[in-house]
Amino acid sequence: MADKAGPKPRAVTLLDMKLVLRFWRQDWKQFIGLTALTLFYSAVAIAYPRIIGYIVDAIQQGLNDPAQFALSTLRNLVLLLVMARIAGALAEDLRPFAYMVSAARFLWRTRNQVFRSVLDQGFTFTNRFPSGDVQERLDQDLTDVAQFSAVGIFWPLTSVLTMAFALVILIRMNWLLTVVTLVPTMASFFVYLRIGPSMDKWWREWREKMSETNNFLESSFSGIRLVKAYTMEERNAARLRKVLDARIRSAVRGARLRAAFNSTYGTVAGLGSLAVLVLGGLFVIRGRLTIGEFVAFNAYVDMLVWPMIGIADMITWIWQTGVEERRVRELAEFPSDVRVNAGVRPASGFREVRMTRVGFSYAPVGEQGTKESRNEGIEGPRDKGTKGGSEGAATQSKPCPPALEDINLVLTPGARIGIAGTVGSGKSTIMRLLVRAAQPTRGEVTVDGTPQSEFEMRSLRALFGYAPQEAGLFSETIRNNIVLGRTAPDTEERLREVIRIAQLEPELAAMAKGTDELIGERGLRLSGGQQGRVSIARALFDRPRILLLDDVTASLDAETEQQFIRDVMSYMQGATLVIVSHRLSILAACDIVYVLDQGRIVESGAHSDLLVLRGLYWKLYQRQLMEEALKEE
Repeated sequence: MADKAGPKPRAVTLLDMKLVLRFWRQDWKQFIGLTALTLFYSAVAIAYPRIIGYIVDAIQQGLNDPAQFALSTLRNLVLLLVMARIAGALAEDLRPFAYMVSAARFLWRTRNQVFRSVLDQGFTFTNRFPSGDVQERLDQDLTDVAQFSAVGIFWPLTSVLTMAFALVILIRMNWLLTVVTLVPTMASFFVYLRIGPSMDKWWREWREKMSETNNFLESSFSGIRLVKAYTMEERNAARLRKVLDARIRSAVRGARLRAAFNSTYGTVAGLGSLAVLVLGGLFVIRGRLTIGEFVAFNAYVDMLVWPMIGIADMITWIWQTGVEERRVRELAEFPSDVRVNAGVRPASGFREVRMTRVGFSYAPVGEQGTKESRNEGIEGPRDKGTKGGSEGAATQSKPCPPALEDINLVLTPGARIGIAGTVGSGKSTIMRLLVRAAQPTRGEVTVDGTPQSEFEMRSLRALFGYAPQEAGLFSETIRNNIVLGRTAPDTEERLREVIRIAQLEPELAAMAKGTDELIGERGLRLSGGQQGRVSIARALFDRPRILLLDDVTASLDAETEQQFIRDVMSYMQGATLVIVSHRLSILAACDIVYVLDQGRIVESGAHSDLLVLRGLYWKLYQRQLMEEALKEE
């Protein structure tokens, strides 16, 4: 949303469209070819009225003086006219095809580049740009920019060349009549300077309303179970009408601006044509113009006026596309909170992963997509260990409290590490820092004494298998959600083994297509427990050196959970296991348990030792025993 106290907006120009300029710098040969094609088309088009004028004068001469009339001259002029027409038709058919190919190349290349940069982003980005907004920018906004990258460049070039050629010919034919024709058009630029900034502001507002609509629809459909469970159908429908009403009001304001600009511009440009008919007719009567010149002059004035009217549309298109291009560029240029260095070393193994005095604060949610998407949507907090999620800062002026402070822990090969603590204490945040999905704001995470940032990202993350709280399933088959395109000589054997360990065999046996069963949007056809087990199987598939389980065994009963841990340790011999769990009994199998409260480690030690301390861990354990006793009753 536009800042109320920000600088006054200025009109967008082609030079502001960095994505378009970068594309044509890379494809400069194609640019030269399209420019030559445009130049050829303009030259042929500009020659056509002049040839007609010569033909009219030749016929007039034959009528006035038949003895001096040369039929061969007329025949040659007609033949030249036909050739010009054929050449113009070929160029006119070829241009749209060439422009379409260029636009498709721009769209393919830029969408891949921007999407790749989005994939490298961290949680600050996802807080700033809701998924519906990102989809709108990569889809509709970028498609509009792609169309402009070709048509928007060469269409005005055609107009400028046509106007320049026509102007030269008009001046040579009658400079006074040309001046009279051009004077009214000067007023159009004052219209441009007046309305331009308002058009830019309106178009950005309208595109933001489009994103808000997408955000609301995306959150409603992804949480359709909650919508139905809480009978929110009517409420959500009313909210959608409210969002759409705001979007329509914005569109109407913009339509009024466009209509005012285009009608004013067209009317002023049309005055030039009227001047030609009045003054040009007088010149013909007085013998200062021939009839053929008058016919050609009117044709050239039309060639001058219609591009000028088209330029009015072109100017509004530049304003609109400039806004959309900035929206796309905001995704590509957003600073990542996970820094990736060039030429870094691969991570082939580890002896020790250490977090030293690590602190972390989530960036506040920006103004973009916060007010409407948080209040109107039904998505829950992005991270239970986050103070800056959906309940985080509503504006950038409010810093989020630290999610972690002064964290020190060590992972060694074969160790079993447990993490417990109060709700919102930062347990999930530790997991994200380990896989470098986020960057510490203080302290550092090292692998064998080397900071994480010095390792190649792909090989570093290959050390880990990560099953987060939210399964994050794709609208694909169960098999594809587990394998994720990874290949191995024993893929089928691994797949069967991880399905057995994750205890998915009974569910798959009941499905008609087994692992080839489609699970619907975000795994909608699976229960919460089944989604968690698919996430576990996915984390186990590569036999990682370090397995991170973020409270994903909560759906299992205590006995099944214990068997699951034994199966995991048997399958991943010598691997490190890090478990976040609210069921503290499972942490008895861990070598050391870290207990968090308000982002700090307040206790650490073996399960039995922590119970002896009778501190926070003991209180949590006693509360859990009481809850289990109440359930049995």
